[in-house]
Amino acid sequence: MLEELSLTHTDITIEGIEALGRSCPRLKSFELNSIYCKEDGKDDEALAIAKNLPTLHHLRLIGNSMTKEGLQAILDGCPNLVSLDLRLCYDLTLLIALISGRFSRQIKHVKNPFDSLEGFKYAFAYAYP
Repeated sequence: MLEELSLTHTDITIEGIEALGRSCPRLKSFELNSIYCKEDGKDDEALAIAKNLPTLHHLRLIGNSMTKEGLQAILDGCPNLVSLDLRLCYDLTLLIALISGRFSRQIKHVKNPFDSLEGFKYAFAYAYP
């Protein structure tokens, strides 16, 4: 069974995340990067991840536009998370500082919105001249 999936610069629907949860019940690592251009429904993907992918240990959401509701849902819905990558998730900057205690209790490795993109193979897409 599939345990790791990485999607970057891809539009995935909520139904797609729901199907992923049904089809890959043992998914441990998921990347859904670069969907931060949304204005409406900023938390849709985060809420779908929280509801349908409870077995995740590693979650990378670089460039996601989710708000505190989406982050709270992920923390509540994915109790096995040990790493969470939130680089370029600028709507969460202040919130992460406010709930850092919960992060340290639940998640061992957190990458914050302004952390370096080192190690992210698509970092060139975010480079400014």
